[in-house]
Amino acid sequence: MAVVRFTDAEVSQLIDERKQLPRRWERRLLMLRPKKELSQRRSGLVIRGESGEFEVKVRQAVDYPLDFSVIVAFRKKNESSWFILRRYNGRPSSAAYQQTGSRVKTSDSWVPYPHG
Repeated sequence: MAVVRFTDAEVSQLIDERKQLPRRWERRLLMLRPKKELSQRRSGLVIRGESGEFEVKVRQAVDYPLDFSVIVAFRKKNESSWFILRRYNGRPSSAAYQQTGSRVKTSDSWVPYPHG
């Protein structure tokens, strides 16, 4: 599989692209459902754009609501790989920080991620 890369200008164009949101999109996105392991809740919404599909994914820890991630991803038409355009992280709990010994960095990246 060929690696697809986006320039900063292309990422900006994709973010700025007009997207038609479905009815009641706020409700669908904010309905966070518990994951199997019950330690976090997740939700997602796929939005069609002119260049392809966009997906907004939300993840939130059950015990510590400030530990969350919001991802905006993009998939070109007729492609199967999703690419993260933006990722925003909340603050991890102090217990998670102590366990890993590292900080969670808020980042923007343009790399493929597994969907599902």
